[in-house]
Amino acid sequence: KAIRVLDPELEGIRSEWTETAFYFHDAVHSFTLNGYDVGETLFGFPYDWRQSNDYPDTQTRLEELINNTFERTRRRVDLVSHSMGGLVVATYLARHFAEATRKVRSWVAIACPFHGGAGLVYRAWLHGYNFGNIFVRDETAHSMSLQSPST
Repeated sequence: KAIRVLDPELEGIRSEWTETAFYFHDAVHSFTLNGYDVGETLFGFPYDWRQSNDYPDTQTRLEELINNTFERTRRRVDLVSHSMGGLVVATYLARHFAEATRKVRSWVAIACPFHGGAGLVYRAWLHGYNFGNIFVRDETAHSMSLQSPST
C-alpha cells in the first residue's frame, strides 16, 4: 500500500505538512498512465536504508520480488531505483548476474550515490552533524551515524 504514499495512514490527507509522504505519488501515477498496474506489474520495495546494501534480508526480498514478478507476468522486469535503492539493486545485479540477465530487462537509477554521499555525511560520521534538526544534538547524530552501516 505504501507505493504511492510513504506513510499509508496519510493517504487522502495531502497538505503542505504531509507533502513529503507523497514523494513517489506522481511517479506512480505516470507509470499507471503508461500501462502499469499497482500490485500486478508495479511494486514498491521498502527497505531499511540504515542497513548495508548487501543486508541479507533486503537482498533476499528483492530477489523474491523479481522472481515472483517474472513468474507472474512471464516478462522480464523493469527496475527503477532511487538514491540508495540504486546501490541495493547494483548489489543484487552483481551477485546474481546470470539470473538477472534472464529476468531483468532494464534498470533506471535515479539520484543514486554511485560515487559516495555528500560532504555533510562525512562530517556527521567524523564529528557529528544533525542536518539542521533542532531536536537532535550533534553528539547524538554522531553516535547514530557510527551505528548505521549505510554511512
